Amino acid sequence: MTRASRRERTLRTSRRKGGGLVYFLLAVVLLLVAGVAYVGSGIIRRIDTALGEVIVTSPPVTGTPQSTPAPLEPVNILLIGVDRRDGDTNTLNDVNILVHLDPQRRFASMLSIPRDTRVYIPDYGYAKINAAYNVGQNNHSLEGGGPVWVKRTVQQFLGVPVHYYAQVNFRGFEHIVDFIGGVTVDVPKPLVDNEYPTEDYGYTRVYIPAGPQHMDGATALKYARSRHADSDIYRNQRQQQVLLAMRDSLLQRDVFYYIENLDAVLNQFAETFETDVPREKIIALAQLAPKIERESISSYALGLGCIYEISGTTDLEPDMGCVAEMVRDMEMDPALRSLRQEGAQIEVQNGTLTCAGCASSLGENLRSRGFTVLTYGNAENAGYYTHTLILDTGDHPFTREQLATLLNVAPENVRQELVPPSQADIVIILGNDYKPLAP
Repeated sequence: MTRASRRERTLRTSRRKGGGLVYFLLAVVLLLVAGVAYVGSGIIRRIDTALGEVIVTSPPVTGTPQSTPAPLEPVNILLIGVDRRDGDTNTLNDVNILVHLDPQRRFASMLSIPRDTRVYIPDYGYAKINAAYNVGQNNHSLEGGGPVWVKRTVQQFLGVPVHYYAQVNFRGFEHIVDFIGGVTVDVPKPLVDNEYPTEDYGYTRVYIPAGPQHMDGATALKYARSRHADSDIYRNQRQQQVLLAMRDSLLQRDVFYYIENLDAVLNQFAETFETDVPREKIIALAQLAPKIERESISSYALGLGCIYEISGTTDLEPDMGCVAEMVRDMEMDPALRSLRQEGAQIEVQNGTLTCAGCASSLGENLRSRGFTVLTYGNAENAGYYTHTLILDTGDHPFTREQLATLLNVAPENVRQELVPPSQADIVIILGNDYKPLAP
């Protein structure tokens, strides 16, 4: 082995008006991945009215008892891209992207698995992960077939539950991109592939220059699918780049445009999608989407440090310790991840005479939020601090900003200066303006 790099099928999307296709198109591919557009209650009503299935989402009449909806739990959705050609009995899952969505903490992560990664496929054995779909289709059709078998394979490999899947074939991907008016992608370096596969099992040459490029569906597919321009690792990065470009393209259009063109959506995509995400779950997640900021969407791919090339083959052997670490990272709140990266140790000092126990209570509160609190106690000259101070003895900008926002500290009271004899990286001195945080 030579080191190459480091670090039950439930519903096929309905072909009749009223199926889950529109929700899948608007929510799964775009909203779940990148928080594209707001599908509010009025829009949902318009969609369902057009489909002949009205869902009442109007505000309740004042005084009517209402049950509180249960909070959405974190969910993992597997995006599967399949290479399915007419008359071909071999269907490969060439694109495998696990989307982790945390509704409570409002962040999302994407993790791409290279198609040549060697994994254990249940009831089959070790093989490239892109064989899982074919194994399911040919050997386990009564248990859900291809997509369910890819779910089970990814779940076993990553050690986390895969709650749902959303599947699209390459032709459907092209149609989506064309339907939303194309995508603009900033290509970091020229892409040259002299052996790009064609529909008739031949090859063609693909060239995409560097710089911002507006791509139609066919070009976006070539950019996302090309293998010979660089490697599977870089291909995974391109796939996620295109998904986020789709988000940007949608933001430039009114979502009502898609509703008004509902028949076109149904006609174009009924044969290309499949998902087991329940209708009510998609609606709930779609309503959540606008609350997820772009900076709260993280991208991961098994690449440097996580996979190794097996000599004499094209198989990639995963380093399972690295894989587990990456999965933990993708499930972590981006703010908490940034706090850990800065590693700032905090000391809380009570500079008031009126807030007994505030230093200890704040210290424990900060610990519960993921901050590293070294110690807490009383400040010298307590009683003389009118305003709360945040003093950074080094350079920890993210932690400073988080603390200032949390404690409502004015910018002029957030400073970089030494606080002898403290050994902490950041010292918080509570002033008379301090208001205790809620637990």
